[in-house]
Amino acid sequence: MGARSTVLLALALMLISAHGAHAVRTQVPASLLFERKGDLYRMTIDGSETVRLTATRAEESSPAASPDGLRVAFGRGKDELWTIDMRGADAHRLVAKRPRTVLYASTGSPTWSTDGRWIYFDRASQTPNEICGSIFRVGSAGGALKRVTAGLVRGSLDGEPDVSPDGRRIVLVSGDCEPGCCPGIAVVDTAGRPTRDLSRLGPTRGVQLAPSWAPDGNHLAFVVYDADGSGRSAIHVVNRNGSGLRRITQWTFETDDPAWSPDGRDIAFHKEGGLFLVNPDGTNLERVPGTRAGDSSPSWLPRN
Repeated sequence: MGARSTVLLALALMLISAHGAHAVRTQVPASLLFERKGDLYRMTIDGSETVRLTATRAEESSPAASPDGLRVAFGRGKDELWTIDMRGADAHRLVAKRPRTVLYASTGSPTWSTDGRWIYFDRASQTPNEICGSIFRVGSAGGALKRVTAGLVRGSLDGEPDVSPDGRRIVLVSGDCEPGCCPGIAVVDTAGRPTRDLSRLGPTRGVQLAPSWAPDGNHLAFVVYDADGSGRSAIHVVNRNGSGLRRITQWTFETDDPAWSPDGRDIAFHKEGGLFLVNPDGTNLERVPGTRAGDSSPSWLPRN
């Protein structure tokens, strides 16, 4: 065999090998993080593998995977923020709980910056008369906290942040301090300044909660809780400028926590009976195998 033939054969084998490796990667099922009875789990969406990540006496909540898929940020108890690796090991406390003199203290809903350097989260406590809160950030390895929004100062309750795919915006829920009314979704930049996003979003049938960015950065999913007092809710999708609002699930009980898949094809959420997937246009509703009633706070692992 000549030198040219040898080189061509080597290149062909490399291409075959690369194609085979790519096929294996794409065949690995996508995975979700979620909360079950106060502990955190990792599960493939076909139900073939379930890994319990925490087993403590404290209640863990709101898991969020880092952009590189190596660590999970989550709330522990009512007022702490931690990270662990994907085996449930190497736990680090990033935010400690406050003294008991701080009434109704809560910390949670972490979301990572796109470069993995920061974790944004909400933090609330009782002011003289009401419970108010702001969005904060902390380094992914710990350090000093920085307040991003002025909720605690201006008399509002800001919570449930989610960083946009371009890393430049944060969608959140903002409303009157508790007891109050009428929370709704809004978008700020990473310095806490309001943006023009969602400017065309009009009133909805009820309060707006739990926003989630689509991976293209041009759409959002969120929950509307029916204003009639029934406790029913439904997932909605809207364009980034607030136009094109549409409901994609039926009004049912316990519908909450939408989370957009990395490829944009599915939105995971929880409702009665477990975790479910639905396409952004409302089609192909299906239950995630192996999930149970009470499973909540689904969050996707990145497909690296």
